[in-house]
Amino acid sequence: MARRLVGVAPSASDHAARRGDVLDPGFAVTVASVTGTYSIPVTVPGARLTMTAGTAFSFDTPTQVGMSLLVHLAGAFVPTWPASVKWHSGVAPVYAGPSLYSFTTLDGGTTWIGAQVGRAIA
Repeated sequence: MARRLVGVAPSASDHAARRGDVLDPGFAVTVASVTGTYSIPVTVPGARLTMTAGTAFSFDTPTQVGMSLLVHLAGAFVPTWPASVKWHSGVAPVYAGPSLYSFTTLDGGTTWIGAQVGRAIA
């Protein structure tokens, strides 16, 4: 089950769990452990996801035409990204967890421009 931290100060346990996280604690994120198939929520600008098995990702339908989100992905498994994600050179980057990804859509979610902006972040 995902929990959403939106506009609230993180608790001591949240802070301890997020120590070293590349997402600022004041940044609204969805936090979830994921497996199988998972649709990334786009109602907040970020997600901190831990794969507990190989996971096929998709995106919720955006409520606006142009939007971006960050995904901090961890876990010792391989992510599968939807065909709607267009990567530099046409190939999804090699995952080495934890990694940080940026996704932007300019057409309401039909196409997402994806970039791995951090890899094997300790």
